[in-house]
Amino acid sequence: MFSSYPQITIHGFKWPKRPTAQAIGYLLGTDQFGHWLGIIAGSVWHHSNGQQGTFEQSFVKLIPYNAYWSACFNRSGKLIDVDIVLPHIWDNQLVEEVDLEIDLLKMDDGRLEIRDQAVFTAVCQRWPMPASQIDQVHATTTQIYQQLATEAEPFKLVGQQWLADFLQQIEAKS
Repeated sequence: MFSSYPQITIHGFKWPKRPTAQAIGYLLGTDQFGHWLGIIAGSVWHHSNGQQGTFEQSFVKLIPYNAYWSACFNRSGKLIDVDIVLPHIWDNQLVEEVDLEIDLLKMDDGRLEIRDQAVFTAVCQRWPMPASQIDQVHATTTQIYQQLATEAEPFKLVGQQWLADFLQQIEAKS
């Protein structure tokens, strides 16, 4: 369907690099914020334990340059879902993302939530992480929360525009 866009395999991990899942996205483009991938509703994701499922809705994923986060922009529900992660590792058509548990969410009713901080603490106790990395996780969580609260870009219009363009392309191709 999107043969004109490079297919990117997304390998997901949890700290310290425990495999979790794999999915396919399409590289829609880049801008000053990073790489924008599109994932189509109905696309299959594979879990490392052998389970699989499908994405319920189409969305775009921003993978910023050398940052401790990534963000998914959705049409409904969790409008913006930011994962705190290690900086991504790119290898041609493959990107690796190590999830550090903490999620920041902007819901479609405007609420902001931070989830799984206790899980992050438990993971760090089980699999120690350098103190400088822990400090970076906390600083990034605070920074992203402030950006979401003040609707700083790419969280105000930019992400929603990438999503709208992607959804329009899907509709045009179906």
